[in-house]
Amino acid sequence: MRPKILLTLLFAVLVQFCFGQEYHKIVDTNKVWSIIDEYTAGGGQPYSQFIKFTTDTLIGSYNYKKVLRSSDSTQTVWSHIGFIREDSTAKVYYMNNSYLEGLIYDFNVNINDTINIYNPLVCFDSSNMVCIVEQIDSIFIYNNYRKQIHILSAFGSEVWIEGIGSNRGILYTNQCIVGNLFKLLCFYENDTLKYINPDYDSCFYPFVNINENENEKPVLLIDLENNSYIIQAKSSIEEVTIYNVLGKKMGQYNPFSNQCKINMSSFSSGIYFITCKTSNKLFNIKIVKP
Repeated sequence: MRPKILLTLLFAVLVQFCFGQEYHKIVDTNKVWSIIDEYTAGGGQPYSQFIKFTTDTLIGSYNYKKVLRSSDSTQTVWSHIGFIREDSTAKVYYMNNSYLEGLIYDFNVNINDTINIYNPLVCFDSSNMVCIVEQIDSIFIYNNYRKQIHILSAFGSEVWIEGIGSNRGILYTNQCIVGNLFKLLCFYENDTLKYINPDYDSCFYPFVNINENENEKPVLLIDLENNSYIIQAKSSIEEVTIYNVLGKKMGQYNPFSNQCKINMSSFSSGIYFITCKTSNKLFNIKIVKP
C-alpha cells in the first residue's frame, strides 16, 4: 500500500476515534447550561443564568422544545424565552416568542465552509451573519472526545462543542448586540456536572451591584479550630448568604449588627462564596475550606 494512502486511512481512523460514531445532540431535556454575562452596557455588573429545554411543542410542521431561563441559583423560578429544534442534519434553530427563527448551529460542516447564522435572541439584523469555519478538532470532556468547531465572524471568534454548544453559551452564538459578553460556565447532563469553564471558580455568580471599594469591604476573621468564620463590617450587616461552587444556597444569616458568625463545620472541603449585604451594598467573599 502506498504511504500516502496509508496516511490518509490512518487520519480517517483517528478522526473517527476522536469524534466518536454517535452524534451528540444539543436539544435534550436532560441538559442544563449555566452562563455568565461579564458586563452590560451602562455599567451593569456580571450576572449568571441557567438555560434548559422542556416540553414538546408543535409549531407549523416542526417539533420544538420550549426554552427556559432562570437567574435563580436554586433554579426554582424559570421564564419561557423561546423555542428550539434540531434536525437530522445536525442543524439547530432557535425561535423567539415572536416566532422569529434563525439557524444558530450547524455541526455538519468542513474547514473553510461558510455558515449563515442568524440568532434572533442576540441580534436584531438578519443580514451579514456569515461565519467561516476556521478549524475543526476535538476536546476530551467527561471520558469522551467531542468534535470542536472554531468559527469566525464579523463579531469575533467562538468555539462550538458537539452536544454542548458555544463557549459563549448555548443560546448566544454570533452575538451582535454591543454591551454584553456571554460565556459558558458549566454544563450538566442527567444532573451530572460534565464541563466547567477552567477560567472560573463557580457555576453561578449571584453577586450583583458589588461594591469594590477596598476601604468599605468587610473583614473575614477565621477561627480554624471549629471551622467558624466571623465577618466584621463598618456598618450593620443585614444579610449573609453562603453558596457552594455550583451555586447552591448553603445557608443564610440576618444578624443586623456589625458582626456575623457563620459555622461551616458540617460543610465538606472546597470553595464557597459568601455575599454580605450592608446598607444596601453587596460584597463578595471567597472561602476555601480545608
